[in-house]
Amino acid sequence: MMNKFKNFVSNYQQSNHYKEPLGFGIARVDIAPISKKILCATYPVLNWKEENLGSYAVFCNSLSKEKILKESASECVVEIDESFVLKALEFYTPFLNEAYSNKMAHKNIQVVLELLKALEENRLKNNNGESLYRLVILYEDKPCESVESAYMKLLALSLGKAPLRSLNLEGIFNQLSNAAWSGNKPYELEWLRTNEVALKMRGNFPSIDFIDKFPRYLMQLIPEFDNIRLLDSSKTRFGAYLGTGGYTQMPGASYVNFNAGAMGACMNEG
Repeated sequence: MMNKFKNFVSNYQQSNHYKEPLGFGIARVDIAPISKKILCATYPVLNWKEENLGSYAVFCNSLSKEKILKESASECVVEIDESFVLKALEFYTPFLNEAYSNKMAHKNIQVVLELLKALEENRLKNNNGESLYRLVILYEDKPCESVESAYMKLLALSLGKAPLRSLNLEGIFNQLSNAAWSGNKPYELEWLRTNEVALKMRGNFPSIDFIDKFPRYLMQLIPEFDNIRLLDSSKTRFGAYLGTGGYTQMPGASYVNFNAGAMGACMNEG
Protein backbone atom coordinates (compact mmCIF):
# COMPACT_ATOMS: atom_id res chain seq x y z
CA MET A 1 0.00 0.00 0.00
CA MET A 2 2.80 2.43 0.89
CA ASN A 3 4.69 1.73 -2.34
CA LYS A 4 1.49 2.24 -4.28
CA PHE A 5 1.10 5.69 -2.70
CA LYS A 6 4.71 6.61 -3.45
CA ASN A 7 4.28 5.54 -7.07
CA PHE A 8 1.08 7.57 -7.32
CA VAL A 9 2.86 10.70 -6.08
CA SER A 10 5.87 10.12 -8.33
CA ASN A 11 3.73 9.55 -11.42
CA TYR A 12 1.73 12.70 -10.74
CA GLN A 13 4.86 14.81 -10.30
CA GLN A 14 6.18 13.55 -13.64
CA SER A 15 2.93 14.20 -15.51
CA ASN A 16 2.62 16.99 -18.08
CA HIS A 17 -0.02 18.92 -16.11
CA TYR A 18 1.90 19.00 -12.81
CA LYS A 19 2.44 22.51 -11.43
CA GLU A 20 4.79 22.87 -8.49
CA PRO A 21 3.20 24.83 -5.62
CA LEU A 22 4.66 27.68 -3.64
CA GLY A 23 2.08 26.96 -0.96
CA PHE A 24 -1.18 25.07 -0.51
CA GLY A 25 -3.73 24.27 2.16
CA ILE A 26 -7.39 23.89 3.03
CA ALA A 27 -9.10 26.93 4.54
CA ARG A 28 -12.38 27.55 6.28
CA VAL A 29 -13.88 30.82 5.09
CA ASP A 30 -16.30 33.35 6.61
CA ILE A 31 -18.69 34.71 3.98
CA ALA A 32 -20.41 38.10 4.24
CA PRO A 33 -24.22 37.55 4.16
CA ILE A 34 -24.99 40.58 1.96
CA SER A 35 -22.00 41.21 -0.30
CA LYS A 36 -20.96 37.52 -0.39
CA LYS A 37 -17.34 38.61 -0.03
CA ILE A 38 -14.88 36.45 1.89
CA LEU A 39 -14.18 38.15 5.23
CA CYS A 40 -11.63 35.69 6.58
CA ALA A 41 -9.82 32.48 5.58
CA THR A 42 -8.44 30.25 8.34
CA TYR A 43 -5.83 27.58 7.60
CA PRO A 44 -5.31 24.88 10.24
CA VAL A 45 -2.30 23.66 8.22
CA LEU A 46 -0.12 25.59 5.77
CA ASN A 47 2.14 23.63 3.43
CA TRP A 48 4.95 25.77 2.03
CA LYS A 49 7.36 25.07 -0.83
CA GLU A 50 8.64 21.47 -0.55
CA GLU A 51 6.45 20.52 2.43
CA ASN A 52 4.06 17.57 2.10
CA LEU A 53 4.02 17.26 -1.67
CA GLY A 54 2.37 13.86 -1.25
CA SER A 55 -0.69 15.62 0.14
CA TYR A 56 -0.50 18.10 -2.73
CA ALA A 57 -0.80 15.17 -5.15
CA VAL A 58 -3.75 13.81 -3.16
CA PHE A 59 -5.58 17.14 -3.11
CA CYS A 60 -5.02 17.88 -6.80
CA ASN A 61 -6.29 14.44 -7.78
CA SER A 62 -9.33 14.72 -5.49
CA LEU A 63 -10.70 18.05 -6.69
CA SER A 64 -13.47 18.45 -9.24
CA LYS A 65 -12.69 20.90 -12.04
CA GLU A 66 -16.28 22.16 -12.01
CA LYS A 67 -15.74 23.23 -8.39
CA ILE A 68 -12.91 25.62 -9.26
CA LEU A 69 -13.95 29.08 -8.03
CA LYS A 70 -10.89 31.01 -9.19
CA GLU A 71 -7.90 29.99 -11.30
CA SER A 72 -4.99 31.92 -12.76
CA ALA A 73 -1.31 31.40 -13.49
CA SER A 74 -0.45 32.30 -9.90
CA GLU A 75 -3.22 30.78 -7.78
CA CYS A 76 -6.24 28.47 -7.64
CA VAL A 77 -9.22 28.30 -5.26
CA VAL A 78 -11.44 25.21 -5.29
CA GLU A 79 -14.65 24.43 -3.42
CA ILE A 80 -14.45 21.37 -1.16
CA ASP A 81 -17.33 18.95 -1.72
CA GLU A 82 -18.26 15.40 -0.70
CA SER A 83 -16.40 13.88 -3.64
CA PHE A 84 -13.16 15.62 -2.64
CA VAL A 85 -13.33 14.34 0.93
CA LEU A 86 -14.04 10.73 -0.02
CA LYS A 87 -11.40 10.61 -2.77
CA ALA A 88 -8.75 12.12 -0.51
CA LEU A 89 -9.46 9.59 2.23
CA GLU A 90 -9.15 6.77 -0.27
CA PHE A 91 -5.71 8.02 -1.34
CA TYR A 92 -4.72 8.34 2.33
CA THR A 93 -5.70 4.74 3.20
CA PRO A 94 -2.12 3.62 4.10
CA PHE A 95 -1.87 6.33 6.76
CA LEU A 96 -5.36 6.37 8.29
CA ASN A 97 -4.74 4.04 11.24
CA GLU A 98 -1.82 6.15 12.44
CA ALA A 99 -3.76 9.37 11.86
CA TYR A 100 -6.70 8.11 13.93
CA SER A 101 -4.45 7.01 16.80
CA ASN A 102 -2.21 10.09 16.88
CA LYS A 103 -3.71 13.54 16.30
CA MET A 104 -0.25 15.06 15.95
CA ALA A 105 0.56 12.81 12.99
CA HIS A 106 -0.23 13.59 9.34
CA LYS A 107 -1.71 17.05 9.83
CA ASN A 108 -3.18 17.23 6.32
CA ILE A 109 -4.99 13.96 6.94
CA GLN A 110 -6.29 15.41 10.22
CA VAL A 111 -7.77 18.27 8.19
CA VAL A 112 -9.51 15.83 5.83
CA LEU A 113 -10.83 13.81 8.79
CA GLU A 114 -12.36 17.02 10.15
CA LEU A 115 -13.89 17.60 6.71
CA LEU A 116 -15.39 14.12 6.96
CA LYS A 117 -17.01 15.10 10.26
CA ALA A 118 -18.32 18.29 8.62
CA LEU A 119 -19.74 16.18 5.79
CA GLU A 120 -21.44 13.77 8.19
CA GLU A 121 -22.87 16.68 10.19
CA ASN A 122 -23.95 18.60 7.07
CA ARG A 123 -21.49 21.46 7.75
CA LEU A 124 -19.60 21.65 4.46
CA LYS A 125 -21.96 24.46 3.42
CA ASN A 126 -23.77 27.23 5.26
CA ASN A 127 -27.53 27.69 5.35
CA ASN A 128 -27.37 29.53 2.02
CA GLY A 129 -25.70 26.59 0.30
CA GLU A 130 -22.31 28.31 0.09
CA SER A 131 -19.18 26.19 0.51
CA LEU A 132 -17.33 26.98 3.73
CA TYR A 133 -14.14 25.09 2.86
CA ARG A 134 -11.67 25.78 0.06
CA LEU A 135 -8.54 24.15 -1.30
CA VAL A 136 -6.15 27.00 -2.05
CA ILE A 137 -3.00 26.64 -4.15
CA LEU A 138 -0.41 29.36 -4.64
CA TYR A 139 1.78 28.70 -7.69
CA GLU A 140 3.70 31.96 -7.95
CA ASP A 141 4.41 34.95 -5.73
CA LYS A 142 2.34 37.47 -7.68
CA PRO A 143 -0.07 40.19 -6.46
CA CYS A 144 -2.89 38.69 -4.38
CA GLU A 145 -5.98 37.87 -6.43
CA SER A 146 -8.16 36.53 -3.62
CA VAL A 147 -8.71 36.81 0.11
CA GLU A 148 -7.69 33.17 0.41
CA SER A 149 -4.25 33.76 -1.12
CA ALA A 150 -3.79 36.95 0.94
CA TYR A 151 -4.39 35.03 4.17
CA MET A 152 -2.07 32.26 3.02
CA LYS A 153 0.77 34.74 2.51
CA LEU A 154 0.11 36.46 5.85
CA LEU A 155 0.19 33.10 7.61
CA ALA A 156 3.43 32.15 5.85
CA LEU A 157 4.97 35.36 7.21
CA SER A 158 3.69 34.86 10.76
CA LEU A 159 4.89 31.26 10.84
CA GLY A 160 8.30 32.24 9.53
CA LYS A 161 7.93 29.99 6.50
CA ALA A 162 8.56 33.06 4.34
CA PRO A 163 11.00 35.78 5.52
CA LEU A 164 9.60 39.22 6.31
CA ARG A 165 9.30 41.49 3.25
CA SER A 166 9.97 38.57 0.93
CA LEU A 167 6.43 38.12 -0.44
CA ASN A 168 4.49 40.19 -2.95
CA LEU A 169 1.57 41.66 -0.96
CA GLU A 170 0.45 44.05 -3.69
CA GLY A 171 -3.33 44.23 -3.84
CA ILE A 172 -3.87 42.86 -0.35
CA PHE A 173 -5.79 45.91 0.92
CA ASN A 174 -8.13 45.78 -2.08
CA GLN A 175 -8.83 42.10 -1.46
CA LEU A 176 -9.57 42.35 2.27
CA SER A 177 -12.83 43.84 3.56
CA ASN A 178 -13.13 46.00 6.64
CA ALA A 179 -15.03 43.95 9.20
CA ALA A 180 -16.22 44.12 12.80
CA TRP A 181 -14.47 41.44 14.82
CA SER A 182 -16.12 39.87 17.87
CA GLY A 183 -14.06 37.16 19.50
CA ASN A 184 -12.73 35.22 16.54
CA LYS A 185 -15.66 36.00 14.24
CA PRO A 186 -15.81 38.72 11.57
CA TYR A 187 -19.11 40.50 10.93
CA GLU A 188 -19.97 42.33 7.74
CA LEU A 189 -20.48 46.01 8.59
CA GLU A 190 -23.42 46.39 6.20
CA TRP A 191 -25.11 43.33 7.71
CA LEU A 192 -24.74 44.81 11.20
CA ARG A 193 -26.24 48.12 10.04
CA THR A 194 -29.12 46.35 8.30
CA ASN A 195 -29.93 44.14 11.28
CA GLU A 196 -28.98 46.51 14.10
CA VAL A 197 -32.52 47.07 15.40
CA ALA A 198 -33.44 43.37 15.48
CA LEU A 199 -30.12 42.33 17.00
CA LYS A 200 -30.33 44.92 19.77
CA MET A 201 -34.01 44.26 20.52
CA ARG A 202 -33.26 40.56 20.94
CA GLY A 203 -30.11 41.12 22.96
CA ASN A 204 -28.01 39.49 20.25
CA PHE A 205 -25.89 42.44 19.15
CA PRO A 206 -22.27 41.21 19.22
CA SER A 207 -19.63 42.74 21.47
CA ILE A 208 -17.31 44.33 18.92
CA ASP A 209 -13.63 44.15 19.85
CA PHE A 210 -12.28 46.13 16.89
CA ILE A 211 -12.90 47.03 13.24
CA ASP A 212 -10.13 46.29 10.76
CA LYS A 213 -9.27 44.46 7.56
CA PHE A 214 -6.82 42.25 9.43
CA PRO A 215 -7.42 39.89 12.36
CA ARG A 216 -5.02 39.83 15.27
CA TYR A 217 -2.00 37.53 15.36
CA LEU A 218 -3.36 35.27 18.11
CA MET A 219 -6.66 34.83 16.27
CA GLN A 220 -4.92 32.90 13.51
CA LEU A 221 -2.02 30.98 15.05
CA ILE A 222 -0.41 29.65 18.19
CA PRO A 223 3.22 30.78 18.64
CA GLU A 224 5.58 27.94 17.80
CA PHE A 225 7.75 28.58 20.86
CA ASP A 226 6.55 28.42 24.47
CA ASN A 227 8.70 31.39 25.54
CA ILE A 228 6.92 33.90 23.28
CA ARG A 229 4.71 36.05 25.54
CA LEU A 230 1.99 38.43 24.33
CA LEU A 231 0.33 40.37 27.14
CA ASP A 232 -1.80 42.54 24.83
CA SER A 233 -3.20 40.74 21.78
CA SER A 234 -4.36 43.99 20.17
CA LYS A 235 -0.74 45.07 19.63
CA THR A 236 0.14 42.38 17.08
CA ARG A 237 -1.49 42.12 13.67
CA PHE A 238 -1.81 38.89 11.71
CA GLY A 239 1.12 38.73 9.30
CA ALA A 240 3.66 39.81 11.93
CA TYR A 241 6.59 37.55 12.81
CA LEU A 242 7.83 37.19 16.39
CA GLY A 243 11.05 35.28 15.92
CA THR A 244 12.33 31.95 17.18
CA GLY A 245 11.65 32.41 20.88
CA GLY A 246 12.32 34.81 23.71
CA TYR A 247 9.99 37.57 22.49
CA THR A 248 7.96 39.36 25.18
CA GLN A 249 5.40 42.06 24.43
CA MET A 250 4.39 44.09 27.48
CA PRO A 251 1.19 46.15 27.92
CA GLY A 252 1.72 49.53 26.29
CA ALA A 253 4.24 48.07 23.85
CA SER A 254 4.60 49.42 20.35
CA TYR A 255 2.37 48.06 17.60
CA VAL A 256 3.68 45.18 15.45
CA ASN A 257 2.21 45.44 11.95
CA PHE A 258 1.92 42.73 9.31
CA ASN A 259 5.11 42.04 7.34
CA ALA A 260 7.11 43.30 10.34
CA GLY A 261 8.32 41.97 13.66
CA ALA A 262 11.24 40.66 15.69
CA MET A 263 13.84 38.24 14.40
CA GLY A 264 15.16 37.14 17.80
CA ALA A 265 14.75 37.42 21.56
CA CYS A 266 13.66 40.86 22.75
CA MET A 267 11.50 42.75 25.24
CA ASN A 268 8.98 45.06 23.56
CA GLU A 269 8.01 47.58 26.26
CA GLY A 270 7.30 50.86 24.52
